[in-house]
Amino acid sequence: MAALVDEARAALDAHDDARTAAANAAFHTAILRTCGNPLLQSMMAPLESRVRWLFHLTKRRDTREQCEEHAEMLAAIAAQDLELASDLAFRHVASGREPTLALAATWASDPVDPIELTRSRNRSQRDAGAGRATRTA
Repeated sequence: MAALVDEARAALDAHDDARTAAANAAFHTAILRTCGNPLLQSMMAPLESRVRWLFHLTKRRDTREQCEEHAEMLAAIAAQDLELASDLAFRHVASGREPTLALAATWASDPVDPIELTRSRNRSQRDAGAGRATRTA
């Protein structure tokens, strides 16, 4: 995990957003793999690729702060101060929630009603042109 924190810091210094995001996502994966909680690991395994994707989507969001928070968590883990590590992890997730949700709002597309979408297609012209029977919705 220390190597991942160092990698993220080096990537930050090189202004390499993609490499920083990859190192930060890998840090989260490393935490999960060493947590010793099989239930949590099995629940998070299907989400791992989405977490990496989210890190890349938010790669310009306060990455220096994220790296420092990772370093603090690592120090608490190394000191075997599980209460502090837990508190730091909770604060880390909480501090990223609002900026991530704000960014996510900019990615949202208009809602699509699948029923209305299929009704809006002009099937009768397409089907008539192909010599097929016309179907109505």
